[in-house]
Amino acid sequence: MDQSVDSLHAVESDIFNSSLLGELVFEGGGVDIINSTVTVDLSPDSPQNAEAILAARFGDKIKVSRDDEDTRGGDLSREFSSGPLYGGQWISGGSSRCTDDYSNVRDSVGRYYTTTTGHCSTNGTIISQGGYAANRDIGNVSRSKGRSEVITNCDRLVIGQIPSGTGTEQTRVNNNNPFRFTQSGNAGLGDAVCQAGADFAETNGFKACG
Repeated sequence: MDQSVDSLHAVESDIFNSSLLGELVFEGGGVDIINSTVTVDLSPDSPQNAEAILAARFGDKIKVSRDDEDTRGGDLSREFSSGPLYGGQWISGGSSRCTDDYSNVRDSVGRYYTTTTGHCSTNGTIISQGGYAANRDIGNVSRSKGRSEVITNCDRLVIGQIPSGTGTEQTRVNNNNPFRFTQSGNAGLGDAVCQAGADFAETNGFKACG
């Protein structure tokens, strides 16, 4: 039976904030709204029975994959700890790892910021470039609107001010290929919306649209 979006996020939270973190090694994961599951991407370093542990606890609510050498190559290609900050690269802060979104956002007076998902971190957290919080610091979380803040209905996090020239106007999508957005707008009823990020698209090998 299809799961509600909130129940999928509850499963996701249960997986990545539970004692399982002491047993299994996760490369990433996320909510797959189209297929009504939570994707879990295991590191090759996870125990051999990792899939069985997850299946016993969560059943068909999750889809588990385990990185092999080829898919880890795609993962590592997002692991830039210096140089320009592209959208779609790994960033980290506290205990979280997420992918950068638009990395060259400017406010009305020309200050530069970058963005990611709001549930990634909390206000004031220092965010680093790279996946493991030991790399170049790019800025602090200045505004976080997670799913729990239902009054905003917006899962968005703003980082910065970041130094001028840190961000680029390109975003890594569709198997890590750089793409330059030239315009943006509001989606309307019936419009197709696609995602091509590190967790879902590259784990499953395709771009998801709906």
